[in-house]
Amino acid sequence: MAIKGTSMPTRKVPGKIWQDILLEIEPRKLPIPPREVPAEPGVYVWFRDGQPVYVGKASGANGLRGRLRSHFEQGTDFSRSTFRASIAATQLGIPRSVVRPRPSVMTLEQAAVANAWLAGCEVGWLVSASAGAVQGLEDALRGEWLPPLNLV
Repeated sequence: MAIKGTSMPTRKVPGKIWQDILLEIEPRKLPIPPREVPAEPGVYVWFRDGQPVYVGKASGANGLRGRLRSHFEQGTDFSRSTFRASIAATQLGIPRSVVRPRPSVMTLEQAAVANAWLAGCEVGWLVSASAGAVQGLEDALRGEWLPPLNLV
């Protein structure tokens, strides 16, 4: 899978931790009604063409539901979603320093490109018992293999 403007990490194949998690996560096509996303903490993985492209954690008050809501947004402010900012940077060639500051204001045309790319993705999640467990799992996943849209 080629993602414009990104280079694949040096480890091209997810390891054992990734393999175990991917067996537990069920990728879902968009749109996903918010009530179907758990409000508990957890780790989520975005997929494109069946391959993981981004991993993140949700440990705030609204858990996965609140965090994924920021990724589902269709507006021109990309500052609340590192994933959407990474999409804009790779698909449009816009430096992250332009996309990420708050509030970022992309043009409607730029947002449409990123939103169309995002619409072709799927997302899945794994609920965790605590915010600490979420952090540990995300750290382990990112330490073993870094998906192409995650920051180093």
